[in-house]
Amino acid sequence: MRLTYGALLVLFALAALNRWSLTNRVVAGEETATRHLRGAIVIEIILIMVIVGVAAGWRFTPPPRSLAAELLHATTVPLQFPNGDITGRLTISPGQSGPNRVTVALMQSELTPAAVKSVRVFLESPELRVDRLEIEGAMAELGEWTSDGALIPLAGSWIVTVEVRISDFVQTRTSATLNVSPSTIERPPATIKPAL
Repeated sequence: MRLTYGALLVLFALAALNRWSLTNRVVAGEETATRHLRGAIVIEIILIMVIVGVAAGWRFTPPPRSLAAELLHATTVPLQFPNGDITGRLTISPGQSGPNRVTVALMQSELTPAAVKSVRVFLESPELRVDRLEIEGAMAELGEWTSDGALIPLAGSWIVTVEVRISDFVQTRTSATLNVSPSTIERPPATIKPAL
């Protein structure tokens, strides 16, 4: 935000310099004023590109209220793997039935991000009679696996299994219980068409 305002102030200052100082001298035929005006116009074009680029980046910034709502409804489960070398946490946001963002953050025993080959996440719910579902995702950065839009079909108690391949020959897995709440997204009521 400050970068944009700073660039706008410099842009307006250059425009004022061009209008009230350089333009009259260029019309009078001064060669140095012509060079200065060309340079100022090039700088103005660069500043306009910077301003547009920064403003275009704003669309990737979610509004603060959506970040707060996401954190408020997120469900986090600690992960303890049997070998003890890796720990982590699984976060599901918003933690409701429907589409969710699933993140697995893995750490080594020194609390540094764990370098792993791959991560697979599975959900199942014997209580809801749902067999094992694999959540598709990818490694986002060192020690972090992410899946956007993971569909959890029903609210209730789920068993989440995280399978981590540490190397070509070493794999470990752990399971935890996860409670998913009902979706708060309002859906239009289903309409039933009468049979003709």
